[in-house]
Amino acid sequence: MSWGLCLSGGGIRGGAHIGVLKILEEYGFKPQYITGTSAGAIVASLYSFGYSAKQIEEIMTGLDIKKYIDIDVNGILDALKDLFINKNTYLTGLVNGNKLEELFQELTHDGFISDAKIPLGVVAVDINTAQVFKFTSHPIKSKEKYTNITDCKTYEAIRASISIPGYFKPKEFRGHLLVDGGIRDNLPVDLLVELGAKKMVVVNLGFAGKNSENVHGIAEIAVQALDIMMYDSFEKSLLSLNTKENVFIINPRLPDIKPLDFKKLNLAIARGYEAAQKELPRIKEFILPVRQNQAD
Repeated sequence: MSWGLCLSGGGIRGGAHIGVLKILEEYGFKPQYITGTSAGAIVASLYSFGYSAKQIEEIMTGLDIKKYIDIDVNGILDALKDLFINKNTYLTGLVNGNKLEELFQELTHDGFISDAKIPLGVVAVDINTAQVFKFTSHPIKSKEKYTNITDCKTYEAIRASISIPGYFKPKEFRGHLLVDGGIRDNLPVDLLVELGAKKMVVVNLGFAGKNSENVHGIAEIAVQALDIMMYDSFEKSLLSLNTKENVFIINPRLPDIKPLDFKKLNLAIARGYEAAQKELPRIKEFILPVRQNQAD
């Protein structure tokens, strides 16, 4: 019986995914399938392309993130002018996202999503139609209405999935404007099933339902608004998942880490490691029967 790993969105809190992967690697637990949304899409994609948890940690902690945040200064100035003159603006986001896209292109060796070494699934959403886009390494079938893409470059899928509305410009993809997959599916567990997994380990980094002090600035407000918007659906998803014997949920403790607090990336990684380490006996109990069945 195969098992898969599902990595939710959560901004810089996505560092916790790296910590969880480090624990899994230390004990020889490697997923046969992996899915991710937003921050989870970054980690899932890199892992599926052969990077170890340690290598992903070194890449992410070694980045000078300021070099990759290309603010659309001209667009913002034009938007302010339009706002005063026409009472309207066509600004779609503060950050172009081109430099990050180039980084992901380099890290994934300009590879197609079908080149993934571990079957991969990434989620994004069409901002105009609310249609879910499922980027996968091989075709899938589902009863839900969605668009399945298997012939794109992996960096395109990542860039689409991380496009936090209002912060990043949407990803223009084949006539569609795609944004953060967390709007519709921040826990892409069903996608794991559609890829072929029978048991699922889920790393949940969603809004903790607790007060977040000192949220300020348009970027933080955009991220916090998205977080809160997802909270109700998150609760319903978790309630449903907790009743299923084939799902194991890891909930790293991250209420003091804001989604854009880049200085706390190492703390997020440590929290993910601690959470997985604490759950290790139960993780072993959950996964070992899968490995034994594979051996038989």
